[in-house]
Amino acid sequence: MKRIVLIAGAGLALTLTGCASMWKAMGVATVSSVKARDDKVDAELADLKSSIDALSGKMTGVEQATAEVTKIEALVNDLQSKIDLLPQETLKRLAAILTKAANEAQSAGQ
Repeated sequence: MKRIVLIAGAGLALTLTGCASMWKAMGVATVSSVKARDDKVDAELADLKSSIDALSGKMTGVEQATAEVTKIEALVNDLQSKIDLLPQETLKRLAAILTKAANEAQSAGQ
C-alpha cells in the first residue's frame, strides 16, 4: 500500500511539474511572473524619472531666484553705502519727498 501511494504521489508530481501554477507554488519564476514584475518596475522607473524631471525644473527656478536675490542684496548694499554718504539735510528732504509721494499714492488708491 505504501508503494502505491508513493508511486501515485510521484506520478502526480511529475504530471504537475509542467504546470505553471505548480512552478509558481514551488517558488520558481515563470515567464509571465517575470514579465509582470518587469512591467511593474518599468512603471515605477517612469514615475521616478518624471519626478526627477519635475524636481530638476524646480531646482533650476530656485537657482535663478537665488541668483536674483544675490543681485538684489548687492544693490541694497550699494544703495546703503551711497545713502550713508549723503548729508543729513539731503536725507531729511528725501524723507519728506517720499512721505509726500506715499500720501499721494494712498489718496489716489482710495
